[in-house]
This record gives sequence, C-alpha cells and structure tokens, in this order.
Amino acid sequence: MFLLLRSLRRITIPTRVVKTLPFSREAAVSQGIISFPARLPSSQSQQRFMTTPSAERTLQAGLQNVRHDKWGWLIYRTTYADDGLWARLHKAIHEQSHRAITESDAPEIADSLEWTFVQDKRTLEGATRAELRSRFRAWASEAVVAENPRAAGAEPLYRRPAAQLTPRYRYFIQVDEEALREGHLNLVKADWEPDPEDHVGDYDAIEGYTGEDVGWFKMSSTMLGADLWGAINDETWHVYYRRPPGVLVS
Repeated sequence: MFLLLRSLRRITIPTRVVKTLPFSREAAVSQGIISFPARLPSSQSQQRFMTTPSAERTLQAGLQNVRHDKWGWLIYRTTYADDGLWARLHKAIHEQSHRAITESDAPEIADSLEWTFVQDKRTLEGATRAELRSRFRAWASEAVVAENPRAAGAEPLYRRPAAQLTPRYRYFIQVDEEALREGHLNLVKADWEPDPEDHVGDYDAIEGYTGEDVGWFKMSSTMLGADLWGAINDETWHVYYRRPPGVLVS
C-alpha cells in the first residue's frame, strides 16, 4: 500500500541547484559557503560544471556546510486504530528511503538519516496540528543543538535565523487516521500562522481558516526522501503546496 517512499572552503554549484540546499542562496553566498564563477570553464571542465549534482549529493554538501549530523523528519502518529497499518508504514518508509539512497551517488548519507517516529497514545491520539506544532517547536529548539554538536563553533552558521534551519527543524510529518487509511502523509510547516492577506474568505474553511495556505499539505508517500527534504523551504513551499484535499504526487 505504501510505495515510499576536509573542511569545506568553497564549492561551486550551478545556480539552478542552489535552491535545493537547506539554506538560502543569499545567505550561502554572503557567508562564503558557495561561490559562483564569473564565466564557465571550457572543454571537459565545462562539461563537469554543467552536470547537475543529484539530490542526495546536494543534500550531503548542504549538511557538511552547516555541520549538521542528521536529516530526516519527525513523524507523529496521531491515530491508534490499526497497529498493522502503522507497522507496514514504518517498515516501508525505512526500506524505500534506504533503497533509494543505496542506488544514489551519495550512499553515505544513509548514516545520517533518521526518521524519528513519535507515538504516544495518551498524549498524541487525536492531537490537532496546532498542538503538534507547539510540541514540535519545543523539541526542535533543543534538538538542533543536541543533535549537531559539530555546529557549536560554526558561527555565524550555527545561530542562523529559524527560516534558514534545515528542514528537519522546520517541518514534520503527521499520520492521522485518514492518512494512514488512504496511504498519504501530511507535511506540516511548524511556524505557520494565519495570514489575513492570504485570500481569506475565498476558500472553504479548513480548521476554521478560509485562506489559501493552511500550513500543511497531503503528499504521496513516494515523496518522502532526499529530493523533497533537500528542496523544501520558504521560497519553494508554494511550488509543492497543494491545498487539501489535493495531494502532492511524484
């Protein structure tokens, strides 16, 4: 049912690839993380330059630049009606993601991948997205430090604004009863707040909000991997966003 899914001084990457890094292009350039050549090299060097790195390789470079040791999302279970379906989802996420990484040009990123499954029937069954956001933000504020000890001395990279944190600390996955039953996942933006200028009143209400962007969307389980994780940020959110009941598919 679930088809899921040394110290670097500078790296030169084609402009079109930068948006897949887990921080903004402007911040990366201003802090000397990435440099863009004035002109393209020639012959074989030019051919190598024009080759777009894979999502896995780009993700690996991004983690190295910010000295982060983990990627992957927290996955909150908010339904406890079917333990069998949950177990199959859990297994499918691991198998599919690791298979894709093994077949990529950066299999080493499997060592830093962590899908953090969070389940607690007493506190999470039926939890709203607002409650999950609050819980997640409390976790992320501590985890970004605890999980990445190598980043402690990497000023100013380490104390970057929240908008420049890697996706692990900005988004999370929710699996509610509908998602578990229908085989999709809910990707939730942790810092979302209602926007009074977001076409409010033009849409049917979702959790009381009638604007376009409700701060989460449904996605096919096949989207869970390095491609989306390395690409999602404030600038690209609208590219992937589908207002529910729409579903993002690969």
